[in-house]
Amino acid sequence: MSSKSFKFKQFEVQHDKCAMKVGTDGVLLGAWVAAQLSNTQPKMILDIGTGSGLIALMLAQAFKKSNIIGIEIDQQAAQQAADNFEKSPWNDRLKCIHADINTHNQAQYDLIVSNPPYFQNSLKNPQQEKATARHTGNLSYQQLTSIAADMLEDDGRLAIIIPFDSEKQFVDIAERNLLFLNKAMRVRGNENKDFKRSLMIFSRHKTDNISFDEITLETTDHQRTEKYQILTQDYYL
Repeated sequence: MSSKSFKFKQFEVQHDKCAMKVGTDGVLLGAWVAAQLSNTQPKMILDIGTGSGLIALMLAQAFKKSNIIGIEIDQQAAQQAADNFEKSPWNDRLKCIHADINTHNQAQYDLIVSNPPYFQNSLKNPQQEKATARHTGNLSYQQLTSIAADMLEDDGRLAIIIPFDSEKQFVDIAERNLLFLNKAMRVRGNENKDFKRSLMIFSRHKTDNISFDEITLETTDHQRTEKYQILTQDYYL
């Protein structure tokens, strides 16, 4: 990967103007959501905090008939996402909006995805762009779930990736906004490490049979595990 861009099988992401670069979290969320919802065809998808547009691009590749909007509060990142969308094979179905999601909720969506800012209690980064991208001060879990509850169609879904130690907190907050956990996958870096991330899908419909899965990203000799390779095989070169 160069400092300016990351090339995937069907698209390239420029990210030198974005505070948060292309990373494993975004790739995991895009690939996992595409796999979990492969039997559906969401008409309208919203990517909250789209950054470089990575997740939106992955979902445009996976869902051939979906129209996808990425919303981004940072102006430079929004412009870069718009450029990445325009250069992609799916530029007729992708749009980036420079706006604060708290004041821009004008449509209904079949799927909302977000890799939200998650360092809730850590010291803020002195670079404002990174602070905005990494901290929940601009988009709390309560705000995110409340917005999703307002903007989702009746059978719509919210998909997110957050730190594993925030899993229960997020589930409780989502339930207060009448969004219920349906599927989850917990992520660890290697077999000797604790879980570090949780990917979750919520809907308005409560289930007694929540699907839990887990994935390990690397072997002990720092190679991608077979499960991780299979999950991301349509995207990584």
